[in-house]
Amino acid sequence: MDILSDDGGKARHGDQATELAAESILLEEFRHNNTLMYQHRESINSLFSFYLTLVSVIVSGVGVAAYAYQQNNEANGNLLLAIAGVLIMLAILSFAFYTLFRNLRQAYQDSLAAMEQIKEFYLTAFMKQMPQLPQAFFWRQNTRRHALGGDSRVMNWTTRLVGSYSFGQALWIVLIFLLDHVLKPYNQLQDVQETLIKIGAAAGGFVVAFVVYPLLYRAFARPPQVQEFEGVD
Repeated sequence: MDILSDDGGKARHGDQATELAAESILLEEFRHNNTLMYQHRESINSLFSFYLTLVSVIVSGVGVAAYAYQQNNEANGNLLLAIAGVLIMLAILSFAFYTLFRNLRQAYQDSLAAMEQIKEFYLTAFMKQMPQLPQAFFWRQNTRRHALGGDSRVMNWTTRLVGSYSFGQALWIVLIFLLDHVLKPYNQLQDVQETLIKIGAAAGGFVVAFVVYPLLYRAFARPPQVQEFEGVD
């Protein structure tokens, strides 16, 4: 059945007997996007597993360093700076993975959207011959987004929360270094006051990083918009 043109789904250019099977092109486009969608999903899962492993290793190292600092009667201030540096590095790595997950999720959605557009084209073309055909498809173009990326959103939130928490803890440790080592001879704050200042710095750092992550992504890391192809005159 011809659904694409009045010439059997074939196009001729001038006097040249050039024939293009448009239905075959649509089929290949559908398969191509299906393969891309699967690859994006596999990449997201693999990267998330690697990220969790990396976080576990870093957190274990930080825990060992913190234990060594306490066993050393909290005398080694350089160890505190090293811990703070590792936590800041974890915050930066978390942003990098946050960017990757968002870009891969967008690519996944774009591939699925392309497949749904081809499906809608065929449903429209066969509507007169098979009025009940749309009932055979559970997912349509207007409902597909409800099924997208639930777990990838969890990955985005995980990297964002871990990075923000790491940055807040880094500020906490930097304040400990300043108050207990650098400014100790001049420090006249009571223990309660010190604790409140440290908590405020950690909470402020968490909030700032949590807000800045999506802003930085939109400003620098978002994938470029695909320009519409206008064809050849």
